[in-house]
Amino acid sequence: MCSCYFWEKPYDAVVSREIIELRGIKSNLLQQRNVASDRLKKTQINIALKNPALKEQLEKLKDFFPNINMEKLLIIDSFHANITAILRDTLKETERELEANILFYGEQIKKLNNEIDTKMNLQDVPRYTTERLVDLAMKKDRLTKNIELYKTKQELKNNLRSARNDLTEIKIAILSDISNLINIEMNTINGQIYSDGRQPPNLRLDENRYTFNVFNDTGTGKAYSNLLTLDLAIFNTTNLPILIHDTMLFKNIENLALENIIGIYDNVQTRQIFIAIDELNKFDKKVSDKLEERSVLKLSYDKTLFIKNWKRNNSDKSE
Repeated sequence: MCSCYFWEKPYDAVVSREIIELRGIKSNLLQQRNVASDRLKKTQINIALKNPALKEQLEKLKDFFPNINMEKLLIIDSFHANITAILRDTLKETERELEANILFYGEQIKKLNNEIDTKMNLQDVPRYTTERLVDLAMKKDRLTKNIELYKTKQELKNNLRSARNDLTEIKIAILSDISNLINIEMNTINGQIYSDGRQPPNLRLDENRYTFNVFNDTGTGKAYSNLLTLDLAIFNTTNLPILIHDTMLFKNIENLALENIIGIYDNVQTRQIFIAIDELNKFDKKVSDKLEERSVLKLSYDKTLFIKNWKRNNSDKSE
């Protein structure tokens, strides 16, 4: 003969959020009780261990070592026995605490069972059935939360991907604007340097790289003037306080173009440009006079920047 149970209560009415929380507390108590029970078993095993009778064993050592100091060995054995007794007392105290904890956990679990039964208001239903129902409800709750977390994670991923794409588009647009601004300025400067219609260089800034293109004229002099043109374009379109060009940049640039570049330098009023240049006699007198007028420091073979002339032979005593 079998017992049959007919459940007419709606699921949500039977398994409330409060019951699920109580079941979670009960699960934690059960886990703590199991841990305490395992510790109690190990503690009781250690308490049951007896000290071996070493005195008789130590006496046998005299057969192999007649001159052994038996008194010292017995003192050591007595010390070990005292330590063991202290440990056994500690283990017994631990045993009592664990037993009290297990009893406490059992009482709390019993109270929770009664509270869950009361709140579920189920009569003539086996506890296994109610606990199984609550376990399934808790599992459903966890899975629902996991699904919500997964959806949130996917939404965040999509938002991040969209934000990265938007950022890339914005960066590309900004870099394009910067490139256009510099290219327009380079075109103006190139026209000031060369009056024969030579093409200016072109700068392209991409997200992860840049290209600096020159057209038709690939000579060394034009290459250096293109570099100076880029520097001047950036200088003119930003708030850079200074610009510095060394003499090596001017070596291969034709005189007329170099004179025009110096004229561009001379027109800068509110900021500073520092250049190092030599061979002033190759320039037009107006340009060389302007350089002489603006010069701050003049160096020569005899008038060096440092006390020691590094070009001279170390054996030269004329210094």
